[in-house]
Amino acid sequence: MMRFPVASSVPLWDLAGGLAFALMVSRGPRLFPLVAMADLASNLTASGPHPPLIALACSALAVAGCYAPAAVYLRRFGTSAPRTQADLFRLIVVSGVAAFARSAGDLLVLGLWGGVEGPAYLTTLARGWSGAFIGVIAVTPLLDRPKPPWAVPAPRTIGEVAVQLALLAGCMALIFPNHGNDRFRYFYLLFVPQIWIAVRFGAAGAALGNLAVQSGLIAFLLSKPESESVMFNYDIRLMALMLSTLFLGCAVSERRGAEAALRQRQDQLARVSRLSLAGEMAAALAHELNQPLLATIAFTRAAQRFMARGEAERDDAMAAMNDAVIQAERAGEIVRTLRGFIGRGESERRPNDLANLARDATLLAEPECAKLGVRIVTAIDKALPPVQSDAVQIQQVLLNLIQNALDALDRPHLPAKLILLSARQVSDREIEVEVRDTGPGLPPVVEARLFEPFSSEKANGMGLGLVISRGIVESHGGRLWLADNQPGRCVFRFSLPVARGHAKVTSE
Repeated sequence: MMRFPVASSVPLWDLAGGLAFALMVSRGPRLFPLVAMADLASNLTASGPHPPLIALACSALAVAGCYAPAAVYLRRFGTSAPRTQADLFRLIVVSGVAAFARSAGDLLVLGLWGGVEGPAYLTTLARGWSGAFIGVIAVTPLLDRPKPPWAVPAPRTIGEVAVQLALLAGCMALIFPNHGNDRFRYFYLLFVPQIWIAVRFGAAGAALGNLAVQSGLIAFLLSKPESESVMFNYDIRLMALMLSTLFLGCAVSERRGAEAALRQRQDQLARVSRLSLAGEMAAALAHELNQPLLATIAFTRAAQRFMARGEAERDDAMAAMNDAVIQAERAGEIVRTLRGFIGRGESERRPNDLANLARDATLLAEPECAKLGVRIVTAIDKALPPVQSDAVQIQQVLLNLIQNALDALDRPHLPAKLILLSARQVSDREIEVEVRDTGPGLPPVVEARLFEPFSSEKANGMGLGLVISRGIVESHGGRLWLADNQPGRCVFRFSLPVARGHAKVTSE
């Protein structure tokens, strides 16, 4: 019987076998016939003497038959391309067993003609397994990954990739041609660019880097043939490099995926929270629109009276009608901002002068102040830096606090009826606004439930004004709180961020 060199029939770097394994994992075991035919064609076209056709056909069937069950198992768990460390561990174990079975089956068939026995058989089996396993690990992690939306990489990313590739190529140029006594002394320099790539680009980057190193090693060994023992030593070190960087890349990808899932969950919870407030916001519309609608009615009736008096009162009637239009427009603006808050949680924020916001709010409250005999004073320095805010929302906060103060001052026999609006810059990033009144203060029961929705001591109140105001302030990055509460002095304060580019502390 004619014998053939079996050892040479077992590849030490089997990227073709790795590609066959990866295709069956990603596309299904239906590719079994194609993989078997491709392996048979590869063996038939190989240079040098080879076993008879029946032996090569049995070998090809053994290769495809060993990879197909592994592909079915991995597809069952959805591990076509590892995205987590658990996926990678499953891929390593299953592909390692499949590669061993493939190498053992290959040797079993070809050994009938090659006559490999004893220690030589074990050595050839180990070399064949390492080549098959590395081929699978080099190719499989690259297939069947989710396709992200295409976007042109940033110039900084392109530059970083170029530096990484140059460093990788430089390390391979230094390592592979080394013919000293310890030819592998510099091999572990490859860990430096590979770790950088894995940390920066996760599992996909680590897989691409591994394939680049494997391709560079194959190109070098084809150009300068080495002994099988040297090639096997390269394979073992390459295996350690690949597994280490793949585990690191999967850890990075897993963490980034967890962070993305957490951000998505937070966004979902924020939207659910906003929608759960929809009922409260519906009631809030009645609360917030009360002031401008009452003012609209008052101005319209005043205009009617002026018009009834004749031509002499025409200018006053026109002024009253203009004021009514302003109040109606304000009501529409309130509806728009509340709708945006519920639907998107966003608002139109820009630098706004706090003194102007306070002035507009006090103008709206002046008719009620005149009716109750309350004096409202604004003491806000125009030199304060602007605040980054939605003007309508902050005016609503001020108006709510002023209205609460008016309700507290709507009592007879008070020695003084005064509302004071003031503000001060407490840091280079924050301004604090204060609304103070000289009312009797809040009862302890009310203070304990101050910011609970639908909790109000007023007969016609809905208990939503402070809840909404606090939500608006907190959405701006500030906070609202009761700073002082005692007979003759009740103080509410809230903070707002200084507009970007204006973070300069003013002198008091």
